[in-house]
Amino acid sequence: MHDLVSTIVAFDISEETFKDCGIIEGPMIQPPEIYDEENNNNLGVLGGLLCLLYKEFEVRVDVWVMQEYGVKESWNKRFSITQENVTRNVSLSLIWDFKNGDQILLVGDDLLVYYDVNRKIERKVMIRWAGSLKGVDSFVPSLVSLHSDYNPLMSSLASSPTETYECDEAVQMDYLSNPSDSMLRILGSCNGLLCVYSACLPCDITIWNPSTKEYKQLPEPSNSSTYNIDYYGFAYDFKIDDYKVVRIVDYIQDQEDPINSDVEVYTLRTNAWKSIGSIPYYFPSDKYCGVIVNGALHWLGVGIDDGDDLIVAFDISEETFKGLAVVEGPMLHAPESDDEVDNNSLGVLGGSLCLLFKEYGERVDVWVMQEYGVKESWNKRFTITQDIATENYSLRLVRDFKNGGQILLMADDCIIYYDAKRDSEKEVVIPGDGIFVGGDNFVPSLVSLYSGTYVQRKTS
Repeated sequence: MHDLVSTIVAFDISEETFKDCGIIEGPMIQPPEIYDEENNNNLGVLGGLLCLLYKEFEVRVDVWVMQEYGVKESWNKRFSITQENVTRNVSLSLIWDFKNGDQILLVGDDLLVYYDVNRKIERKVMIRWAGSLKGVDSFVPSLVSLHSDYNPLMSSLASSPTETYECDEAVQMDYLSNPSDSMLRILGSCNGLLCVYSACLPCDITIWNPSTKEYKQLPEPSNSSTYNIDYYGFAYDFKIDDYKVVRIVDYIQDQEDPINSDVEVYTLRTNAWKSIGSIPYYFPSDKYCGVIVNGALHWLGVGIDDGDDLIVAFDISEETFKGLAVVEGPMLHAPESDDEVDNNSLGVLGGSLCLLFKEYGERVDVWVMQEYGVKESWNKRFTITQDIATENYSLRLVRDFKNGGQILLMADDCIIYYDAKRDSEKEVVIPGDGIFVGGDNFVPSLVSLYSGTYVQRKTS
């Protein structure tokens, strides 16, 4: 008669074979007298490593990690959870981890729980719907598009024989104000959260999670006036695990005698704006929000001291500005050009900072900074000459695929798909009754704002 041994069974997906991956023993296995439906183990992934949840009902959950795959001696207990929201569950699974395993999402019998390992705090994740929680798993929409060259939408665009493509994948979402409001602007997108400006709301700026419908209206900035133009950026600060909105106040002025711009930063956790002083730049033509690359937000500006056109970078964690690189040579427009139609914009292409140089009705050159911060590393990737792209007052790159070979451009009143290899373009039509006000890259998430306020479903 053989003794029963608890083990992890692994199935090789390619070879289609099974093997024992490691015996479960010692402090990771419940004694026979307490092992039952309530006291059990479960597997998960933590920081890219196989992990095991050892649960004693109403007492604790130990989280063990196999540091070297297949080596049972490498099991290491990372942390224990004792909060009742976690321990008082018959079933418990780890479905998602962030920050290399320091923050996790757990699904219990009828709730989702967020747990912060360093702070040893947990919070229930509320899902507002008229049903019960039957089960949740880690899910990222268009997961393949994030980790490979295949994307269903881009594949459909590439194979469509027509010059226009009606985007059946579009989903209508309820928002606080009328979606046809021409004053609506997306100020940035980060980790499933959108920062939105709307002149129709009591507070102009709102952070909104379209997936959970939760929103938070920001307090009014201290330096608020009609005699200035505001430029914004929205980003996540990984050092403090918080979200920030950056507001640059560029005063309406004669460009012959410019003055410094003031800067304010809003932090979600404090729910307050703070001034971080003034910067020696002004922004005469940058109509867009900050572009995130290498832990910094970027805008196109002009140095007050020397008058150079340059890329201005804001370090999200350090809250400091610097001139990253001067824009010159073939990326700089002639002084006599009309900057209302002949202008530049920033974006991200293949993970690198890029610049779109546009001559209205003629061409759009797409330049890539191959080495961050090194102006000599600029390289022209391709040129677009089609009228649908060149005959726009504003043009912005919002998403790229196939390492930059296929891109989505946001134009004055439409979205443009462009395939650099085929030198072909299509207009992407979004069905609906509203007017086009803009867009941004977005990946759904369950990130909470802890505001307790939610967008109500609109009835027709």
